[in-house]
Amino acid sequence: MDSDDGYSDYEPDYEPEPWDDLDISVSVAKPPPFEHLTTDDIVKLMNQYIEHVIAIVKMPATTTRILLSHTKWEKQVLLDKLTAENCNEFFEKANVLNPFTENSQIQQSTDELHECNICFMEPSQDEILDLGCGHTSCKDCWRQYLMHQIIEVGKSDLIRCPATKCDVVVDDVTVMQLLCDEKAKQKYQYLMTNSFVEHNRSLRWCPSPGCVLAVKVNQLLAYQKNCTCKCGYNFCFQCGESSHDPIPCALMENWRMNSNDLNIEYLTKYTKECPKCYAVIEKNGGCNRMICRKCEHPFCWLCYGPMETYDHQCNTYKDEDTDRSDRHRWQHYFTRYSLHSKSLKYEEKLTDGAIKSKMDDMQEMGKSWNEVQFLVKAVDILCESRKQLMFTYIFAYYIEDHNQKTIFEANQNDLETATEALSQYLEQNTTKDNIAEITINVMDKSSYCERRQKAMQEHIFDGFEHDWWSFATNLWSRLKQMM
Repeated sequence: MDSDDGYSDYEPDYEPEPWDDLDISVSVAKPPPFEHLTTDDIVKLMNQYIEHVIAIVKMPATTTRILLSHTKWEKQVLLDKLTAENCNEFFEKANVLNPFTENSQIQQSTDELHECNICFMEPSQDEILDLGCGHTSCKDCWRQYLMHQIIEVGKSDLIRCPATKCDVVVDDVTVMQLLCDEKAKQKYQYLMTNSFVEHNRSLRWCPSPGCVLAVKVNQLLAYQKNCTCKCGYNFCFQCGESSHDPIPCALMENWRMNSNDLNIEYLTKYTKECPKCYAVIEKNGGCNRMICRKCEHPFCWLCYGPMETYDHQCNTYKDEDTDRSDRHRWQHYFTRYSLHSKSLKYEEKLTDGAIKSKMDDMQEMGKSWNEVQFLVKAVDILCESRKQLMFTYIFAYYIEDHNQKTIFEANQNDLETATEALSQYLEQNTTKDNIAEITINVMDKSSYCERRQKAMQEHIFDGFEHDWWSFATNLWSRLKQMM
């Protein structure tokens, strides 16, 4: 954390720690370097994997490729399997014939067979094809079978012998020799590339619609940091969903899965009553500090408490009534998660709306185009703060009490206070009299929000390293029983 903010510095160096109740391991470190790969880059990388194994263990390239796919392209795992005593069992599980053993008995039987086991015709010997498994088919039937598997079914590395109860996988050389249709060959190669990415734990396709790039991480961690593709899309490398830093994928998935089962419609209304004069107020901005137009009472949209300034704390759940149910506790955290989510949706549109207009106004007042770009950066920082606050309320709902939770909530409140102030500054009308003041306030508060984001993340990640956090996922089961 930033030492000037009153908290200790964090220099995390993370090792995996088990979460028994979620059945995952958590390990957090500084963001690993990511590479962006095109289709050609992926093909080259796939060939490098194959060539590396062949250089150590002399096997046919196509057999090596199938075995690598079976081990999710973990080269060391494959090499360990090949040198193990139960090597034959490994080949059987991968549905590949062991190239280091002779199948003389099978070969003798196939030499005597001339009938296709698909069309039951007796073609000439040179038109008969078998994979070494003892099942023969004519090449025309093979072509039709492969075309169906590739074009219709969409398979590539899992195409198996067409004989009943035979799981031997067809090798790449055989497929490419039999296929005559160029479109089928291209699709086969495309499916092979796609399979390589999907089965390789160090690779992931960018989930942004229309993007054809893959992202490669050079250091595998149980908990991967978010990454940004060259197309600009930010996502979680581990689960492929939109970024949800700083909480782990397991918590995010548990929250999404279970919150869909709950009746939350009444918690997401856009209108509330002023706590002083009871006038109906509609929220149409991102800032959660509201001022009633009727009585001018300033209050917090989240907790209804007075909010004279932005130095206002309502992020911490206070269970003052011992009979208070789990439902009330969940309402506290979900309300804040939901409202920050709504503010984010509004503020994501600021750059193309109110901020663009504000930038135009500032340029008319004498500012240059470069001088007003700080507003764009401020909106980006504001949106990132909203996202982090959303996810930290999920984190806060799950974590059980610990003395470090007090520091976490202080960090959360500090970021929330700064975020609300930045949102308000960005919504202020700009005039010649206040342009300098708004510029200074926005730039200062943007910088402060960035520092608080970092402080919040580092403290959470440091907690994983030191095993501060324990998670009460059974809260969901108790809550749903009450709905």
